[in-house]
Amino acid sequence: MNENDAFYNALEDVAAWDKENTLDRFMNNDILFKKFLGKFITTDSSYAKLRDSLKEGNLEDAKLYSHTLKGIAANLGLVKLSGISNDMLSLLRKGNLEDASRYEDALEKQYDAVKEIVHKFCA
Repeated sequence: MNENDAFYNALEDVAAWDKENTLDRFMNNDILFKKFLGKFITTDSSYAKLRDSLKEGNLEDAKLYSHTLKGIAANLGLVKLSGISNDMLSLLRKGNLEDASRYEDALEKQYDAVKEIVHKFCA
C-alpha cells in the first residue's frame, strides 16, 4: 500500500470521507486536495471560533461558524465532520444553544482525528 492509499484509507475510516466526489471536485489532483485539507486544519479558524462562540453563548456567531465549518467540511468530503456541524447548525437556527453545545465533544473528536491525519500525511 502506498502513502496515498494509506492517507485515503485513514480518511475513509475516520471521517467517512467521500473519496469519489471529493477527488472529482479537485480534478483528481491529490496534491491540490491535500493542500486544501492542510490549509483547512492549519489556517481556517472556523472550528476554534465556533467553540469560543458556544462557550460565550453567542448564538449568532455560533450559527455563522457552524455554517462555515459545515460548508468547508462538505467541500472536502469530510462527511462526519460536516454532519455534526449540520446537526449543530439545525439546533442553533432554532435558537437552541444548549442542545447544540452537546455536540461539542463529538465535533472535537472528529476535528482532532482529521487533524491527526493531516499532520501525519500532509506535512
